[in-house]
Amino acid sequence: MTKQKTPQKSRFNGFLLKTTRESKQMKQEYLAYLIGLSSSSLSRIENGQLEPTFSTAVKCSEILMIQVSDLVG
Repeated sequence: MTKQKTPQKSRFNGFLLKTTRESKQMKQEYLAYLIGLSSSSLSRIENGQLEPTFSTAVKCSEILMIQVSDLVG
């Protein structure tokens, strides 16, 4: 019998990213442009469907002026 891999739960807090971005009245397309991603990739990160690289998480935290440790946990 083969053991199936269980999907690893995302450690990135996409909900916080989205709510912080929205509280700063920043459009998703603009944040995506600033960090060098497509808006569809950023949407997938915010919705927990895609795990960003650490450098992307750092860029997001710098732009939104929040601690990277709040996003990655």
